[in-house]
Amino acid sequence: MSAGARTSETPAITIASPTRTWRLTEKIGEGTLSEVWRAAQEPLGRSVAVKLLKSSVAPGSQLGQRFDREAALLASMTHQNIPQVHDAGVTAEGRPFLVMELVDGLSLAALVKRAPGERLPCDVAAVIALKVARALEYVHLRGVIHRDCKPANVLVSRRGEVKLADFGLARDASDVAPEGVGVVGTPAYMSPEQVLGDRLDFRSDLFSFGIVFYEMLTARGTA
Repeated sequence: MSAGARTSETPAITIASPTRTWRLTEKIGEGTLSEVWRAAQEPLGRSVAVKLLKSSVAPGSQLGQRFDREAALLASMTHQNIPQVHDAGVTAEGRPFLVMELVDGLSLAALVKRAPGERLPCDVAAVIALKVARALEYVHLRGVIHRDCKPANVLVSRRGEVKLADFGLARDASDVAPEGVGVVGTPAYMSPEQVLGDRLDFRSDLFSFGIVFYEMLTARGTA
């Protein structure tokens, strides 16, 4: 999870598991299902990111089950271009959480906004694209479709690391059961079959990946 831009500053909050404690110090991101916090693992003082299900989302609901699915998927993956999961648990209030690697940097979306002309040099864009492609290859070989590959979900650290994040919409490619929540994804980066709600395969992610690469080079959307 990226820690490059602050979204709010609040008093520290503490959450705990039976063996570990994390002190949440700053909210650094927020989505439909969850919020992401910068946190310190105590007593080690290690900086981590904690992804916490929003209080407005019932853990047993369809949306809450997406959070559980993301936790299980990420816990099963080990790849240099995917954020590592350190731990998971449930708060005293019943809110599930994930403790993840903190990526100290910016999202690709924020990075492009800061670049001259809002476009990246070709060599930089190629390196980032290669690392995102490696992450997609890894998840595809494990039968998973990401379904939300976009600049906001690509994290770039100050050390040049690139991570494909946010697996909240990811799904097993063999799972054909309807979700009951309509079309999901980010319209500007969705493949035609995803927009239509058709069954997807790995090529849908490649379509989204192509749009991300195009935008890095041209500073233009595909609309």
